[in-house]
Amino acid sequence: MKRRKNALRQAGIYLLLLVISPFVCAAVVRGVREPIEALTVVTTVILTETTATEVIVPIKNTFRIITDDSFIKSDGGLHIPSSRDEESDVPPESKPEENPAEGFGDYPGTDGVVDIVTYGKMSGSSYIDIGGGQIQNLTSLPPKALLETTNNTPFLRDGSPEILIYHTHATESYLPVAAEVFDTNFPFRSTDRSINMVAVGNAMKEELEAAGFGVIHDTTLYDEESYNGSYEASRAGVKKILAENPGIKVVLDVHRDALQKSDSEIVAPTVKLSGKESAQIMIVSNCTSDSLKYPIPDFKENLSLAVRINTEAEALYPGLMRPILFDYRQYNQDLSPGALLIEVGGHGNSLGQAIYAGELFGKALGEALKE
Repeated sequence: MKRRKNALRQAGIYLLLLVISPFVCAAVVRGVREPIEALTVVTTVILTETTATEVIVPIKNTFRIITDDSFIKSDGGLHIPSSRDEESDVPPESKPEENPAEGFGDYPGTDGVVDIVTYGKMSGSSYIDIGGGQIQNLTSLPPKALLETTNNTPFLRDGSPEILIYHTHATESYLPVAAEVFDTNFPFRSTDRSINMVAVGNAMKEELEAAGFGVIHDTTLYDEESYNGSYEASRAGVKKILAENPGIKVVLDVHRDALQKSDSEIVAPTVKLSGKESAQIMIVSNCTSDSLKYPIPDFKENLSLAVRINTEAEALYPGLMRPILFDYRQYNQDLSPGALLIEVGGHGNSLGQAIYAGELFGKALGEALKE
């Protein structure tokens, strides 16, 4: 009898457990599931935030800042050759390609290095501070003598031509895209006006015309047939334009620089402005000398204009301008007051960086000439 009662009690317990077990299991599952779901939500949020943090990276405002020009010295001096030297660097039989950008696939090599830098405030006794910029004085004239003349030529801004843009070396070109390596066989010269210096000149012209200035843009490829002698060729062209347009007050020969440490290591002077990469620009203003074929009577007025433009550009776009180069060179700057040479980036820069620099320079030049 006792054994039978125990059996009935155990059966009752089993039956009770059987009845209530679904509710217990549900509660257990719910109790476990809810924290897991909550954990899953938290994990998802954390992953989402992490992903967003990784994607939104602050834009670097500068590249490696250079304050000492000795790192680009080549052949015993800065690789910014004179009008005589730079043409002797190119074989007479050298011809530009029609469109090396389209044929970039034909130059897939990576044996060359592009050193991307930002020129900052340079050190050395040859550098003279001028507001936000500098002059590199490679002449024997003292700094005070350089800045004693002012150039505040008034502009009519009535649509008549007052600014001339031309290109002695119009076929100079850039890398198709910004890169840290390049094919050392890439030509860096093109007769295609949409990718050579004419494209940069067009960008300047558009901004100046938008500011109300009358601009002539001479798109002649003076160096197409021969790089050697192109300064004499452009000289004849510019003299003709000036004779036909006596109201021209500013004459800009727009080039691309060729900064390099060696044939396989080139320099891309670059700065970020408004979140976009721009090539840096250098103005070259020449000093007269007995050694020059053509004396430059207005060299102080030219330099004064260079300072005026450089100062305005640096005020609007800090870092856009490299120091003004003032040296005993020709560059046809005897032909007119206000004659300057403009170096837009180097062959290590991309076409897009150069065109953007041209736009910014055009805006700054327009503001400088309004004053």
